[in-house]
Amino acid sequence: MLKVFGWIVFIIVTIVLINQAFWAINQPNDILMFGGLFGLIAIVLLWTSIIGRYMIRKGFGFPVLLLAMAVLAGGCTRIPPGYSGIVVNSWGEDRGVDSYPLVTGRVVYNPWTTDVLTYPHFMQTGKWADETRVTCNDKDGLSVGLNIGFGYQIEAQKIPAFYVKHRIEDLQAFSNGFLRTEAQGAFNVECPKYTAEQIYGAGKEPLLAAVKAVVNTKMISEGLNISQFSTVDEVLLPQEIKDAITRKIQAIQKAQQTEFELRDTEAQVKKVVAAAEGEAQSAIAKARGQSEANKLLTQSLTPQLLDWRRLTIQENATNKWNGGLPGTMLGESVPFIQVK
Repeated sequence: MLKVFGWIVFIIVTIVLINQAFWAINQPNDILMFGGLFGLIAIVLLWTSIIGRYMIRKGFGFPVLLLAMAVLAGGCTRIPPGYSGIVVNSWGEDRGVDSYPLVTGRVVYNPWTTDVLTYPHFMQTGKWADETRVTCNDKDGLSVGLNIGFGYQIEAQKIPAFYVKHRIEDLQAFSNGFLRTEAQGAFNVECPKYTAEQIYGAGKEPLLAAVKAVVNTKMISEGLNISQFSTVDEVLLPQEIKDAITRKIQAIQKAQQTEFELRDTEAQVKKVVAAAEGEAQSAIAKARGQSEANKLLTQSLTPQLLDWRRLTIQENATNKWNGGLPGTMLGESVPFIQVK
C-alpha cells in the first residue's frame, strides 16, 4: 500500500514539474525559457531511468513511447501572426488566466492542466442591421433606426483581462452582445439631443461621434478601441416624417433655384442699365464736345476773318473761270458787265 501511495505522489509531483517546465519555456525571459527546457529534459530522463527499464522488461516500452509522444504533441500549438494566446490553468493554486498573452509562434504547454486560447488583435469589423439594428428616440419622441457599421481592435497586452471579464471566445458574439448593448445605451442618451430631421441630415455625424466617444470611454480600460463607427444605410424614420423632410428639402431647393434666377435677372438688368447709361454718357459727352467746338468757332469769327473768308471764296471762283459766258436756251450769251 505504501508503495502504491509513493507512486501516486511521484506521478503528481512529476505532472506539477512538467507544468512548471512548460510555463518557464513560454516566458519572455531567456533564463527561464532555457531553465524550463532543461527541466523538461531532466524529467524525461528521470522517468526513463526509473520506470523505462521496468516497462521495457514487461513489454510496455513501445506503448509508453507512443503515449509520451502523444502527450508532447498535444501540448504544443502554434499562434499565427495577428493573434495572441492566453494560457488558462485548470488545476492548482494558479487556476485562471495568466497575466500576459503568449507571443506569436510555437507554444508548449501541459495539456493535462492547461488550455491555450487564441484571440485576434487585428481589426475586427461588423454591422448592426435588421434584427440587430440600433433604435432610439429623438427630441420629439419619434423612433429612429440606424444600421451601424463598426471596426475595433483589442490591445494584445489586455487580452487576458478581456477574457477574464467576458469569458467569451467568439468575438462576433461579443460584438452583437455586450458591445451592441453599450452602443445602444449611448444612443439612448445622445439621440434625444437631436430632432429626427437633424439625425437624418447634418446632425447624424455629430451624433455618431458622441456615441463613439462614450463607448470608447467605457471600453478603453479593457483594451478595446473603436476606430470605425458610421451608418451603412440611410436613417430609418416613420414614412410620414420622411415624406415631410423630403418636401421641405424640395421646397428649400426650389427657393434656392428661384433666388438664383432672381439674382441672375438682376444681374442682366444691371448689365442693360449700365450699357444704356454708358451710351447716354457717351452721347452727352459727344454733344458737350460739339457745343464746345461751336462755341470756340463762334468766338473766333471776327469781321476781318469773315472778309478774308469772302475774298478767298471769290478768288477760288475766279481761278476756276475759263473766260466763257453763261449761255441761254436761245444760244446767245449776254455779258454781265459793260466793257468799255
